[in-house]
Amino acid sequence: MDVTTAELRIEAVQIADMALDAECVLERAQVASEAVSVSAMPYLGAVGAYNKHWHVDAVSLPHNAIRYILSTLFSATSSLHTLALDATSNDVELYGKYLFHCSRFFTALLACEEAALYEEAETALLRRVDLGGPALSLGARVTTRRALQTHLTDLRAVARDTTHAPALEISSRARAALHDFTAQAQAYFKAKERALPRVLSKRFRGSRGKTKIEGRTLEILAKQEGGLTFAAMLVSSLGSSGVVEEFASRNFARDPLKKDAFVRARESLHVGFLQIPVVFEAAARKYAGRFSVHLFLKEYGKNLARDEVVALVEQ
Repeated sequence: MDVTTAELRIEAVQIADMALDAECVLERAQVASEAVSVSAMPYLGAVGAYNKHWHVDAVSLPHNAIRYILSTLFSATSSLHTLALDATSNDVELYGKYLFHCSRFFTALLACEEAALYEEAETALLRRVDLGGPALSLGARVTTRRALQTHLTDLRAVARDTTHAPALEISSRARAALHDFTAQAQAYFKAKERALPRVLSKRFRGSRGKTKIEGRTLEILAKQEGGLTFAAMLVSSLGSSGVVEEFASRNFARDPLKKDAFVRARESLHVGFLQIPVVFEAAARKYAGRFSVHLFLKEYGKNLARDEVVALVEQ
């Protein structure tokens, strides 16, 4: 998941500084306009104010990490669509790299959440079926996770195809798979966020439960191929460096070396891998500023007859 500074460069945006004829400008403006119209992102709002209620934190932290990364994926996908006509193989493969590793993170987090969270909640859920409802029974969870993994497999397939498929096709397929995954994940999260905080608050006394569940989640994530990078992605939605520092101090209190490694992994993540959607968005913003139907009509409309403008736009 390491990303070099040289890789964090979107080559497609160079065309925005070139002189092009009217037809080329309009063609790009139409694709950029289309990207805006088809790229609406579903509501992903984070749940629970962190450090307010420990039994909410234990449930919402992994969910909010997934929501945050999903928002960056939707942004990068929309940006790729905007840049599609001029996206180079390097641009598309950089997007594919981001998509692939994010889907791996989702897979790892969903798996470790089952081990860390339900290990503590299962007994209570079996005793009080009314607390969790049918959506949180073991059988229902297995079925839901299988469906989510199908969508994540689709995302990884799209990511692998970035070595040869055109950018417009990649963005379209990725958007569809992201919407499918998001819809299923949000319904699953909603069921858990409604029931599990009540279950956990009855299961534990005080915030020791939060530390235990977080610690178990970190332990399982660190054993995945992504290692501490996945652990650092878990806190990507927290934002405040102070809250992250408190999280690290609480969970690595007995191992300062591991805490330092976690902090370095988070810093590396934010200046490297998580910059990929940022550079895509910046490139798309510049590109769309140069190529828009409104600017085209303003610049070229006055020099063309009305029927010529209509003919160009309708092509």
